Amino acid sequence: MVSMLFHEVDVTTTPGEIVSLVQRAHEDFLDRQDPKEVFQRLLNGLLVALDGREGFFAEVDAEKRGAYYLWAVSEPESGLHIRDKIEGLRQVAAPTVVQGCHVFPLFHRQQLIGTLGLSPRNEGASGTLEARLTPALWMFGVLLGLLRERKQLESEFRAGGQKEKSLRMALDSVGDGYWDWDYRDRSLYLSEAWLENLGWDRQDFESYEDVMKLIHDEDREKTRNSLREHLDGKTLMFDQAYRMRCRSGEYKDLLGRAKVIERDEFGQPLRVVGIVTDMTNVRRMQDQLMSAQKNMVESAKFSALGVMAAGIAHEINNPLAIIHAYTEVLENFSRLTPEKVEKSRRSIQRSVERISKIVKGLRKVARDGEDDPFESVALQTLTDEILSFSSERLVNKGVDFRVDIEKEAQIWCQPVQVSQVLLNLINNSIDAIETHAQKWVSLKSYRRGAMVVIEFSDSGSGIPPHIQAKIFEPFFTTKQVGKGTGLGLSISRSIIEDHGGRFFLDTHQGHTCFVIEIPATPAQTAAAAS
Repeated sequence: MVSMLFHEVDVTTTPGEIVSLVQRAHEDFLDRQDPKEVFQRLLNGLLVALDGREGFFAEVDAEKRGAYYLWAVSEPESGLHIRDKIEGLRQVAAPTVVQGCHVFPLFHRQQLIGTLGLSPRNEGASGTLEARLTPALWMFGVLLGLLRERKQLESEFRAGGQKEKSLRMALDSVGDGYWDWDYRDRSLYLSEAWLENLGWDRQDFESYEDVMKLIHDEDREKTRNSLREHLDGKTLMFDQAYRMRCRSGEYKDLLGRAKVIERDEFGQPLRVVGIVTDMTNVRRMQDQLMSAQKNMVESAKFSALGVMAAGIAHEINNPLAIIHAYTEVLENFSRLTPEKVEKSRRSIQRSVERISKIVKGLRKVARDGEDDPFESVALQTLTDEILSFSSERLVNKGVDFRVDIEKEAQIWCQPVQVSQVLLNLINNSIDAIETHAQKWVSLKSYRRGAMVVIEFSDSGSGIPPHIQAKIFEPFFTTKQVGKGTGLGLSISRSIIEDHGGRFFLDTHQGHTCFVIEIPATPAQTAAAAS
């Protein structure tokens, strides 16, 4: 540690006794000896080494516009009024002579923070002082700088003592535990709230490691690494969720936050303070909310399918009617030519495939796909499946559906989840433009970097500005009572964000336009989600 003080100084041009003096002063300073005594000894040693008559160290107080305050004076019995010399100084940017005293500026971190004043016994030797001292002046500045920083920290600590006490009382009152770790002697203080929450006694903990042993095996290493990164100065604070074992044997979900509030001059931590919040009840509530949201998703999904039920029935009835007609034709098989038999067979086959496609699409959208694996899916395939049971409603409402999908457009997704988003957008558009003269819905896609962009627009005039900020809020709807739950857009946004993408309203279009950005590959999905 001491050697760091001299790494920018060419000690070969500085008298050895001066280097030794500064080294001893630095060691005394690190041992937290009285600063005035340290500087007094340093000054006395300098005068002896340089055959000086009198001298002083002074500290610049920038807040008082260059005023100087005495830190150490040699030979006060001589009757020399060094304070008068200091008071006569107003600004020192370079070595100068004031009332026979050679004054040298002392800098720390490129700021003038003090001065060193020396007068030799032999007046003729004053010209050599600068040459002999210049290499060591940087070291003197460092000492003064460290002293100033220590005084500031001690002042802030004293001033914050009462605030810290109040903070601890406030934390106890809300049930949050706190801890205070002295990194120098490794002593650890745990608050009563911390101990009571976990059911342990104070004597159960002698060190930081005793606490770490209680953290769940699956969480211990990541918690330790997170704290180490903060201690090393790589993160602004420690912020980590983990599980900790209680005396009863159960584990509680905790959220720990901590910060190094004191470091030494080399950046090493001296004191760490943290708080711990019990997240067990919060986690339980989150699980309940997730379960409720899942039920609402299912409700919204079947609500959308219910709206399309009549159209779906019609979609199935058409191919069934074709099948029935051709089976009647085949009853007179003996009178049919081979060509008519083949035509009937192909018509029946196409109708069966049509029904199968509709049923397959319904089964896919209707079931819960939240736990389905992600897979690479052609966007055209998803669109075709939705249209298989949406086209009839579009036709009945007189809506022209326009598709412009980039060839080979693939997205990495849970197909059922994304199908639900597209189905919801189609239903919303049909409801919104039902009374418009021009009725059209457009779905187009293109690639933008790592994302596939899907623009879903309709002939509507757009969302009014005063409700644009509300449309993604749960239960907000502009539809009549009984026509909508207000969950569609909120759920759709959640689904796309869970895929590592974005779902938003494009307010720059002349028509209503929602934009979906979704990753095209697994790597892009992971990167976007993180």
